[in-house]
Amino acid sequence: MKRGASMQPHSDLATALGDWDGASASALAEIYCNHSGEPEFLLSLLEACRPPETEGAATWLIKHHCEQSKAPLPPQMVATLYALLPGFTDWAAQLHILQCVDHLSIPPEAADTVMDFLTRAATSERKLVCAWSLYAAAQLAVQHPDHRPAAQALLDTASARGHSGAVAVRLRKARTLLERA
Repeated sequence: MKRGASMQPHSDLATALGDWDGASASALAEIYCNHSGEPEFLLSLLEACRPPETEGAATWLIKHHCEQSKAPLPPQMVATLYALLPGFTDWAAQLHILQCVDHLSIPPEAADTVMDFLTRAATSERKLVCAWSLYAAAQLAVQHPDHRPAAQALLDTASARGHSGAVAVRLRKARTLLERA
């Protein structure tokens, strides 16, 4: 929440997201608790992904929802979310959706868009975006084998760069995922 803002439940999800301070995960978790029972919660979250000023908070809540193993997102909502991915201006919003690939299958109609995004994101200066884009490329290839050559080329290029840390870990996991498929 913004400094000095009350921690009282917000009556409107959009207001709560707009009031978020941009840093507090506990405030986002509270927003989730206060609003996740609302009938149009998931649809409201998807709408909140559109404005740049709320995309980071909204995608964090979607990621949190996926990790909590709550009701799955409807297929059309997942397709729309992946269609929005290339337009996100907040690197954290990009990361949140990339971190959801284990929970949100990539629909066929979004596969090309996602692969194009992953190709660009694999060279991101943001190491976590780079790392998770490599893993997402492997997930995409497993789900859509026609993208396997492009995903493999992306992983090979990343390997040649000699990444370390989080990128190296995700790269290993991506390679293992492709080997098992």
